[in-house]
Amino acid sequence: MSVQFSGGEPTLSPHFLEAVAYSRKVGYNSVQAASNGIEFAKSKEFCRAAALAGLRYVYLQLTASETPPTRTARWATSSM
Repeated sequence: MSVQFSGGEPTLSPHFLEAVAYSRKVGYNSVQAASNGIEFAKSKEFCRAAALAGLRYVYLQLTASETPPTRTARWATSSM
């Protein structure tokens, strides 16, 4: 069994590492995250803590674009 944390940026949740550890505790063999990778790049300690909590895979989701708030706002107004 596997579980993947995604949607927004899961690593920004104050409960992310606890959720990863809990997922392992209840029996998920593969705990994954879909992330922009920023929190992992900023801190080796975060990487270690995530690995110790049981995170096994990180799928990087990258976008070459303007900053997200500008892009999102423009999309929201252009789709109306």
